[in-house]
Amino acid sequence: MRLITLAGSGPGSAGIVAGNRVFPLTGINESLGTAWPTTVLELLRTGEAAALSGWLRERGQEVLTAIPSVPLEQAHLGPLYHGAVNVWGVGANFRKKAPASFRRWI
Repeated sequence: MRLITLAGSGPGSAGIVAGNRVFPLTGINESLGTAWPTTVLELLRTGEAAALSGWLRERGQEVLTAIPSVPLEQAHLGPLYHGAVNVWGVGANFRKKAPASFRRWI
């Protein structure tokens, strides 16, 4: 599952990228009567991102065909989430190449 934030007022709405389309979570909630958190940060803080991913794996294609979507190239993207105190990006091979003094943190 690929999550993005659609730019807009406030913190922005989370969207799911499927193929070349973006499905806003607000649209999924309105169309299906679900109550998924509508920002990426809320999805991560509540742990609902994993549940959403599983739900999409089980029902994704049949569900997303009925949801309003936006072409990915027309979507206005915003920061993934707001209000983060620390954001760390770590490369996939960091553990192998990291100096010994940093390995205790990973």
